[in-house]
Amino acid sequence: MKRVLDVGSSNVSLSGIARFDGWKIETFDMDAEAEPTYRGFVSNIETELWGLHFDAVYASHILEHLSPWQTVNVLKQFGRLLAQDAWLEVWVPDVMGAFQYAIEHSISLGATLYEAKNGSPVTLLDMLYGWDREVRKGKDGFAHRTAFDWPLLEDRLREAGYPNVQPIDRGNAFEVGYCAWFGQRPGWLPE
Repeated sequence: MKRVLDVGSSNVSLSGIARFDGWKIETFDMDAEAEPTYRGFVSNIETELWGLHFDAVYASHILEHLSPWQTVNVLKQFGRLLAQDAWLEVWVPDVMGAFQYAIEHSISLGATLYEAKNGSPVTLLDMLYGWDREVRKGKDGFAHRTAFDWPLLEDRLREAGYPNVQPIDRGNAFEVGYCAWFGQRPGWLPE
């Protein structure tokens, strides 16, 4: 059975994503409330999961929580967790896209840009500094320490050594997504 590692799952399931149908979904999170399969800090994921390999690593809204200088190192660690012909799927907030939208539509920093999958409002301030409602509860791990746009995430993936990088889209105007791989191109990717 193929295995996917969902990094920073925060109780959001991958079960609705067709490419993971029939896969064993294992989770990695620092938040005990998420009840992850593996618990630890993403900046040290390779050590935490030493010897394990996955057919895919799915990292949605994780990199922005790291300091800028940590992102390439973590992307390299993700790569070392990949089995042969496996891939990395990574998603981050598109801060530049959000700013452009806010300027074009005269939206203030604290106004709702969109609703998260759980129905919670997300503001421009949330995209910049982290999810305010969780940071206010003392969950500093929800704070953002860096920001991304399309070119920067691609640059970081290439700097981390991924020879194959392709942008992907799941319909959220305020997200940047890429698939990166070393061997065979994932069959689910559009040409």
